[in-house]
Amino acid sequence: MKKLLKEQKKDWNAISDKVWQDGVIVFDTNVLLNLYRYNEEARDELIGLMKSYKDRLWMPYQVGLEFLDNCEAVKIWLHKGYKDLSAQVDECKKSFFKFYDSHYSKHKHIHRDELEELFDKQLNPIKEKLSEWERAEPDYKKKDLVKEKILTLYDKRVGNDYNFDELLEIYAKGRIRYDNKIPPGYKDDTPDKKDMGARHLFGDLIVWMQIMDYAKAENKDIIFVGDDLKEDWWEKEKGKISQPRRELLDEFKYRTGREIVIHTQKGFIEASKKKLNENTMKEMDRVMNYDIA
Repeated sequence: MKKLLKEQKKDWNAISDKVWQDGVIVFDTNVLLNLYRYNEEARDELIGLMKSYKDRLWMPYQVGLEFLDNCEAVKIWLHKGYKDLSAQVDECKKSFFKFYDSHYSKHKHIHRDELEELFDKQLNPIKEKLSEWERAEPDYKKKDLVKEKILTLYDKRVGNDYNFDELLEIYAKGRIRYDNKIPPGYKDDTPDKKDMGARHLFGDLIVWMQIMDYAKAENKDIIFVGDDLKEDWWEKEKGKISQPRRELLDEFKYRTGREIVIHTQKGFIEASKKKLNENTMKEMDRVMNYDIA
């Protein structure tokens, strides 16, 4: 078995070198949405990296749909973080003095007014820092640089959508695939996703099908970059991701006659031999918490 795994990794590396010569690069939705989560320096450097491959970029229609559907939610989440954490600071103080009042208000040496003063000295700077960071957050209502740059970068580089009957067929096949844990996407088979409708539930599978259709029609190899680290995309060794699921590589080859290389964003940068700022690499680790063997 160990010999087989080594042979698979050797084959994967050889294919990767070949595909890197002229493969079409496809970034998944989560990679694009993370551009909002990175600090400005890392965001601009990563967009610059994408621009350097502009002539090789292509976007599945489903990725574009998911990006536009979810970018507003990400921006709301960013602003909500400051308010939520500030509220947690207030709640911390409130909880502490509720306990004090219930148990130790008559204590001869523990005085409430002194404790409140100490609390305010420690907690107010935290709230002030959160407010400072919130003020520095871009006003996306006035200008959404991330969306603008993505729309420009992918102008005339987005695939077509499936028609109604084609989507119904994918949903039906997706149900069979998910029930039998055939990648990708079966880890999304959750009540929350089901409540959002079939287009969301089978989103990963739709992306996968659109990539394969494009590769076959254009006779192109693909470099797919995604930051979904779940086991319906990656094989794992001792709890860490090691390489893409063999089923995905085999299905892609069978259906298209071409090869696909699958990377995390950090893996893509390392494989591209592009040298990025150390702080950018740290930002990716912070956002994604990569766990790679």
